[in-house]
Amino acid sequence: MNTQKRYVVEYALDYEHRVQVGIEARSPEEAVRKAERAFDRGSLWQDSERRPLLFDDYEERDGRTLEFNVVAVVDAWPAPDASVLRLRREASAMRACRLLVDAYRHGEESGGSIEWEDLDEAHEAALAALRGEADAIDRELLELERRKLVELRGGTVRLTRDGYVAIAQRVRQRQS
Repeated sequence: MNTQKRYVVEYALDYEHRVQVGIEARSPEEAVRKAERAFDRGSLWQDSERRPLLFDDYEERDGRTLEFNVVAVVDAWPAPDASVLRLRREASAMRACRLLVDAYRHGEESGGSIEWEDLDEAHEAALAALRGEADAIDRELLELERRKLVELRGGTVRLTRDGYVAIAQRVRQRQS
C-alpha cells in the first residue's frame, strides 16, 4: 500500500529582471521615451539591427533566505504552467538544432552523404518544439475564450466587446 501523497512544493526568491536594448535617439530622454513606447507595445524584446537586445536576464537579489513551502496536496499533478511549457519548447528546439548540426557533421565526415535517420531524428525534435508552440497558443486562446474576451469561429479569432473593454482598461492603467 502506497501511503505517499503528492505535494506541490514551491520556493520563491527575489529577482530583478534586467533588460538592456540599444536605442538610437537625439537625447537620453528621447531614448527612454522610445524604450517605454516599445515596452508598452510589447516590441522591446524583438531583437533587431535597429534595436538590438543587449542583455535580458534575471539576477537574484540579496537578503532573502531560501524557504520551501507546501502550497497544495493533489490527487493528480496539475497541468504545467506556460513558463514550463516555454522551457520545454526551447529545450526541444535546441535539441533539434543540435541534431541537425550533428547530422551535417556526420555527413561531412562520411564524404558529403547525410543519413536520413539523422535528419529524421532532428525533424522529429523540431516538430515536437513546434507542436508545443501550437499547443501553448491553443491553450491561451481557449483561456481567452473561457473568459469571454475572444470568440473562436471556424479558425477565426474575434475580439468580443469584453475583450475591447479589457484592452482599454489596460491602456488606461498604463497611462496613469
